[in-house]
Amino acid sequence: MEAVSCVFAFEGAIRAHFSCAEHSHPCAELVLNYGCRGAILAGSGWRGRYDDGTVFVYQPGDTHWVVNETAGSQLCVGLEGPGVAALGVAAIPFTDGIAAVGERFRAELKEGRPDKDGCLDLLGALLVLEVGRALRDGEARPPSVAERARRLIDAGFREEGMSVRKVAARLHVTPDYLRQTFKAAHGEAPLGYLLRRRVEHATKLLRNSGLTVKDVAAECGFNSQYYFGRLFKRLAGAPPGALRQSPDSGAKSPDSLENAPKRQY
Repeated sequence: MEAVSCVFAFEGAIRAHFSCAEHSHPCAELVLNYGCRGAILAGSGWRGRYDDGTVFVYQPGDTHWVVNETAGSQLCVGLEGPGVAALGVAAIPFTDGIAAVGERFRAELKEGRPDKDGCLDLLGALLVLEVGRALRDGEARPPSVAERARRLIDAGFREEGMSVRKVAARLHVTPDYLRQTFKAAHGEAPLGYLLRRRVEHATKLLRNSGLTVKDVAAECGFNSQYYFGRLFKRLAGAPPGALRQSPDSGAKSPDSLENAPKRQY
C-alpha cells in the first residue's frame, strides 16, 4: 500500500511586509501559518486573505505567492501520496487536530533527530488526514484569541523569554485584552497558566530525569533557580530539592496541579 511521503519540511521566519516570489513545487505543499496576516494568490486565479492559524494547501505545479503584512513564521511541508490530491487547493483555519500535528512537526524539526524522516512521513499522513477531515466535515473554524494564546503557551512555555506580553504581540492584541479574554475562556490568567505548565513539566523532569535542579529550572524557562524554587514550592507544595530526594515528598503530581484551583496572577 502506497504511503504518504514527506518530501520536505522546514519552518521559516517571515518578516513584516515580506512578499515571497511566485513559485511552485513538483509535490503538494501544505503551509501552516503562525502569526502572519496577508494575502494569498494562486496562478489559477484563486486568492484570499489569511490570518494566524491558517493552513494553505497547494497541489503539484500550482503557482502561488503570498504578501505578508505582519511578522511570524510558516511551517512548509511537501507531501506525496494517497489522499493529498483530494485536498484540492484551499486555505482553512486550524482545527485542534491540525494544530496538534503542526506542533509535533515543529518539535521534530527543532530536535533535529537523525531518524526523523520516518516520523515526518507519519506526521505528514496525519496532517493530510486532519486537513481532509476539516474540509469534509466543515469543522474548520477560526480559533479564538484565548485558544490561540493557549496553544502558543503550550508550544513555548519552555522558552526563557515566553511572557504574556510576547504572546499578546504574536496575536496582535494588548496584554490587558489577552488577560481578560483568556481568563473568561479558561478560568485563569495567562501568566498563571504559563507558570503552571512550567511547574508541571518541572515535576516530571525532577521525577524522571537526572537533571540538577538548576538544569530543570533552565529547561522549564526560568533564568533564576531561586525564583523557580519559590514558585515550585508555592504551586507544588514542596521545594524541588525535596522532590528530587524523595518522590513521596508530598509534592503534587502534574495531574493534581492541573486540577488545582486556578491562580489569578
